[in-house]
Amino acid sequence: MHALLLAAFAVLYIGEELDAPLIPDLPLSAVSFVIGAIVVVVGGVWLLSAFQGRGLSRDGKMNRIRRVERWAATARWALLAVHAAAVILFGLLTEVRDQLGNLIAIDETISLLPLVFGLMVVEFAIYPIERRLRNAMMMRSLDEGLPVHPFPNRLRFVWLWTRHHILFILIPLSILLAWSELAPLLVPESGLSPTAREGWFASIQILGVAAVFALIPPLLVRIWDTVPLPPGRLRTRLDDMCTTHRVRIRNFLVWRTGGVMLNGAAIGLVHPLRYVVLSDALLTSLTEREVEAVAAHEIGHIRCKHTLWLAVSILAAIMILGTLAGVTINTYQLHATVPLTPPAEQIAVGVALAFTLIGTLMVLGMVSRRFERQADAFALRHLSGEQDKAHPVETTAEAAHAMAGALQRVADAHAIDVRRKTFRHGSIYGRQRALLTAVGQQTDTLVADRVAKRTRWVTIGMLVIGVGLAVLEVILNGSLTA
Repeated sequence: MHALLLAAFAVLYIGEELDAPLIPDLPLSAVSFVIGAIVVVVGGVWLLSAFQGRGLSRDGKMNRIRRVERWAATARWALLAVHAAAVILFGLLTEVRDQLGNLIAIDETISLLPLVFGLMVVEFAIYPIERRLRNAMMMRSLDEGLPVHPFPNRLRFVWLWTRHHILFILIPLSILLAWSELAPLLVPESGLSPTAREGWFASIQILGVAAVFALIPPLLVRIWDTVPLPPGRLRTRLDDMCTTHRVRIRNFLVWRTGGVMLNGAAIGLVHPLRYVVLSDALLTSLTEREVEAVAAHEIGHIRCKHTLWLAVSILAAIMILGTLAGVTINTYQLHATVPLTPPAEQIAVGVALAFTLIGTLMVLGMVSRRFERQADAFALRHLSGEQDKAHPVETTAEAAHAMAGALQRVADAHAIDVRRKTFRHGSIYGRQRALLTAVGQQTDTLVADRVAKRTRWVTIGMLVIGVGLAVLEVILNGSLTA
């Protein structure tokens, strides 16, 4: 969902750059197209979900649930494609601006609402399947003597899903978008050369983005409905873990999901506004040792500064791919015997932007998956008794099984196929196998740490190349202008 929403915002940017609609005089308005297409997509999911639900009542086959999950995933990406067509081909953002004006972040947010509504309706449609799956898991929990949570009703389920998957990304991105539109208004109108104005603008943008990332965590933990983890033996162990590894956070929080989600997260860049969040289902479904493993995984993300390095890798990818794409188009226009016509140039710019977006997302996924393995390795080192890297110890089977067991419980709680690979985390099976393979090794020789270290060096190299390409482009453009 995070990648999907990032792509949805990128589509708005591409549509604006291409001066959408790309194909004028289409027989349908953008609003009519997006409404009709969304009805078709979500209606199809609703019918297929109902059909599989009836089949599940007859034969109880689990593969019916997996089919619904696959259809729901396909529908989400189909809704993104509808959003892209509505914005780029039909000019949805342009239609909204014609009605409301170019309001700061408001017109873009309204253009995103059909996509958000469609995603919510998909969850509304598959709720009966989710409920039956949770009821089956509830019976197993009762048999095992584990605590159970009442499953929320349909509307609350969709609202919780929206808060977790949509608002958690939508609100920060909307704030960043608002700042990007405000920044030009803060640059002095006169008394500056074009180069100085660009420098002012870049500085204001960077400071604003840094401020948003640093200050927004208190808002995010409220979107997720959290409360402080109460004092007790577990809280003491988690506080001691932070002290041992010299990691400062503001608080450990319990994420109240009504037992729907079993998850954890580290939120925030600076320690006065940094939190580790553990869901209520995680705290009640896992053993204390497994909870400690999950918390150590999140502490590992903080200790290794993964969020910062992810941001650097994204910046480096955008600089390299965006600059190469721009230089390619400019070079062709300068040396081609038949220059691109305005419509063809629009298409070329759109392809270049899409190339940059897809390439950047691929880099994000590859770097993120490697950092997830390193966070697992950090948890393994902590559970094995390592106090600091200067005094390595031998990894233990008990530590590996604690972290692997926590991953398995997450998979079981959400009916995840452990071999299914995800964009940012890879497969649970691969992560479990890496943990168990590392048993008996010294904690300073773990493969995940070496791979993450190489990834950081590659990221630095990419950033240097990106800066060099950007400077070279500025020099070439200056010489051509002269």
